Amino acid sequence: QTMTRELGHLRQQSHVESLQSLEPALDYIRETDDGFYRIEQSYQSAQNLPMMLQYPGLSHFSSAEKPEVMTFLEKMGLKNCYGIWSCYNFGSTAGTDALLGVRKIMSPQPLNHIKGYPLVEQINGVSIYDNPNALPIAMLAEDTVRQVSMEGDDYFALHNALWSGIRGEQIEVVQKEENVQVSFANLQELYADPVSTYYEKTEEGAPASVRFEVTISQEKPLYAYFTSQVDDQDVFISVNGVDRGIYFNAYRWDMFYLGTYSPGEIVTVEMHVSKNELDFGQGYFYYEDLENLSQVSDTIRQMPVTLEKQSGSRLSGNFTAEEDKLLLFTIPYDAGWKVKVDGKSAAAEVVLDCLLAVPVTAGTHSFELRFIPEGTAAGCVLLITALLWTGYLTVPHEKKNIRKQNQSVR
Repeated sequence: QTMTRELGHLRQQSHVESLQSLEPALDYIRETDDGFYRIEQSYQSAQNLPMMLQYPGLSHFSSAEKPEVMTFLEKMGLKNCYGIWSCYNFGSTAGTDALLGVRKIMSPQPLNHIKGYPLVEQINGVSIYDNPNALPIAMLAEDTVRQVSMEGDDYFALHNALWSGIRGEQIEVVQKEENVQVSFANLQELYADPVSTYYEKTEEGAPASVRFEVTISQEKPLYAYFTSQVDDQDVFISVNGVDRGIYFNAYRWDMFYLGTYSPGEIVTVEMHVSKNELDFGQGYFYYEDLENLSQVSDTIRQMPVTLEKQSGSRLSGNFTAEEDKLLLFTIPYDAGWKVKVDGKSAAAEVVLDCLLAVPVTAGTHSFELRFIPEGTAAGCVLLITALLWTGYLTVPHEKKNIRKQNQSVR
């Protein structure tokens, strides 16, 4: 078993059994697909599940994680909890899965009606889905990706800008629904700033809500995301009167799927305010165009980059570029990554405020990434120096002891 203990949580037998139930599904994935890709699950049962069960995922809990990594994943639609925990949950959109190379998804509930992923297998009550649009961890991108700004709170629009930057042309993987009516019940505005508005209940202790009426214009998966400056507000979401759980909370504040509806239908989304105040910015509603996503991911895969894991800190591969490009990795930039192209050192750079990229020229090339943590060389020098000093100080002392022993024998 690969089970390990995490903060004592696994002392609960039911929790242990829940995690153990995933291992047969993971074993199946490893046995049937030995490629280099990411795996995720559509539910949260532990904060560091990928680390605990030793599979490559996006979810991660660490107070040492770089803020730019957590912020990037938040803008991709995942939950960012206090800057220390990135939670995949339902995984944002299919576009996020595709870009970040999430090829296998485990779920206890059907997902194919949401993202169109084919069901591969069901093991121990866990459904395994395959994402046909998942991109490799390395891809060839246009130089325009360098100019993509990651600013703004409309993360859906940011996704379009990101895909457009990679391809060097206008791409819409999500499309905004503008016909949205907003109303407030038992809430009065106290003050506003450029980012959000602060409300209080008109009648303290009575029910209060923000209501969105969305008139459907496209029969495509509809997603929502709400902005605020305050976490832990414990707002509860309902869609057409059906409870969809908590929001603005440490465990839930991400892009989420509302459903797929027919044009002309009116979808009602309500934010039920449990506390006596609410900090609220904007509500964004976007359709995901799975056909456009499939086309753009196919185009990128037609310029294949092979990537092979040599070890936990070394990757290698090759590619053919018809013209000068950027070799883009969906791996966070770190100064510890040392890159070689055709055996020669190459200058790595950061794009999209987070990801690693290397400028490359036209032609067929090989490349290698090796991770050497900063300070390794200095640490080795200090270690060797310490060992030499230890030897220098110890040897004379030992010789002196030997002479004393010889004198005592005489």
